[in-house]
Amino acid sequence: MSILDNIKLNLVYRVFALAVIAGVFYVLTGSGILNQYTVIGAKCNPDDVAPLSPGSYIRWNIELKEKKKGRFLVVETLTLPSPPSTWDVPEGATISADRLSCTTKKQQRLFYTSTFNGNWRIPSGYPEGLYKLDVTINGKVSKSFYYQLGRYDNFGFSKEVDVFKGTPAIRYGIQQDDVKKAKLTGTTAVENVCHIVRKGNDFYWKSRNYEKLLLLEHGAGSSAYYFVSIKGAGLIKILDLSTSELKEVEYLEQVSTLLTSITYFGDADYFFPSSTRY
Repeated sequence: MSILDNIKLNLVYRVFALAVIAGVFYVLTGSGILNQYTVIGAKCNPDDVAPLSPGSYIRWNIELKEKKKGRFLVVETLTLPSPPSTWDVPEGATISADRLSCTTKKQQRLFYTSTFNGNWRIPSGYPEGLYKLDVTINGKVSKSFYYQLGRYDNFGFSKEVDVFKGTPAIRYGIQQDDVKKAKLTGTTAVENVCHIVRKGNDFYWKSRNYEKLLLLEHGAGSSAYYFVSIKGAGLIKILDLSTSELKEVEYLEQVSTLLTSITYFGDADYFFPSSTRY
């Protein structure tokens, strides 16, 4: 075989190999294997109750299991507890009609990495209270971060402070020998949220007519928190499964009326452990 024939044969092999690689890439892309968004880490700083001071920042981080390459659209929406006197935001940001929220859009470029991040500057003139930061990435990842800011050193709890809020996914209704299970979604889930607040040294079941709650001792380092109605109307058990990478809190809410018991299971929208300390 001549040298020219060898060159032609090698060229054919290379073209065939490239065609195979391109075909495999096309199949993987079409099946979504190379386009997955699996969140393994999502944290915000601060992620609890913190003092509002000059130069405060919100910093968030979302880590994916899959490494990504390219440009990605990151949309952030910051919602305040009340309208600020003046929004201090980047050029091109959109302010909502009620002036409670601000939305920004940016392109973040990754080169075979898996981490998205961002930050917001919080001027000292912004209101104190519960803040919410919603982040979406290419419309495929959606995460919400919550935190509270106050103007006193240890937050004092002289005002009503949010402790916990959760949205149920499952409801069990028990009445004598009858047990009914229902999956809750959309409006039905929102209508049955569990909400706990604190004022002074007392806790209240805000979503249940402000029933007063007793926080049982959960022990140092324990991940379980028990809130019990002092009138026997029910209880809430909060299980904090958070790690240094991912914040994850589940809960059980039991409501009792006469001989009927309703139990909800769900995930927390937010939980501020420091607000449970005296």
